[in-house]
Amino acid sequence: MKLAVLGAGSWGLCLTNLLNDNFEEICLWSREEDLTEELLNTKSTRFPFEIKLDDKVQITSNLEEAIKDAKIILFVVATSGIRPVCQKLKESGITKDQIIVNASKGLELPGLYRMSEVILQELPENKVVVLSGPTLAREVLKGLPTAASVACADMETANFVQEKFTVSDKFRLYSNNDVIGVELGGSLKNVIAIASGFIEAMGLGDNARGALLTRGLSEMVRISVALGANPSTLYGLSGVGDLIA
Repeated sequence: MKLAVLGAGSWGLCLTNLLNDNFEEICLWSREEDLTEELLNTKSTRFPFEIKLDDKVQITSNLEEAIKDAKIILFVVATSGIRPVCQKLKESGITKDQIIVNASKGLELPGLYRMSEVILQELPENKVVVLSGPTLAREVLKGLPTAASVACADMETANFVQEKFTVSDKFRLYSNNDVIGVELGGSLKNVIAIASGFIEAMGLGDNARGALLTRGLSEMVRISVALGANPSTLYGLSGVGDLIA
């Protein structure tokens, strides 16, 4: 089975390295030709930290080549690049039986669309799975134990991705069908994380940070429920887990 990874940033490279043994074939796509050339020559990068890829990983800046015969297409591009990549995929021969997994957190401006909404607007025939949770790339790369959520409206597809992306005791995934909750938990926590950084920089102490996290979580839950999420999702890996990490 082939996995296509779209995006050669730190998280994309980390996931490529992590999932190497779970797929017979992996192709990594980068739209930056300089980075593609570096990876082709060295199979490694030192920015933002050193990552060494297995020799079997194919590297290309040709999107059609990257997705050809791939069962799963993993999005690890910036949120602002999701829609343009989807539009390019339509021109590159994507088929409706290819599963899209999005591992990028955030909302599209100005419409405030979740990433799965953006993908389905452009590629309505494909099944879309979202991956989110406390997944710091540096810790995943070190092989430290990590857990995250995968969600899809179709539970069979969510369970399939869970099985293919789980890596023994290093990377454990939990599947559910609350796409809205998983995506909003991973996106809304960014606001709280920034405020938490301000509290630390200003020396306001752990009491203030504790108040921010608990009240911030309460607001995250209320917003997510109003938009259709299951509140219990926010108390899990995508929500509380993300806030802690």
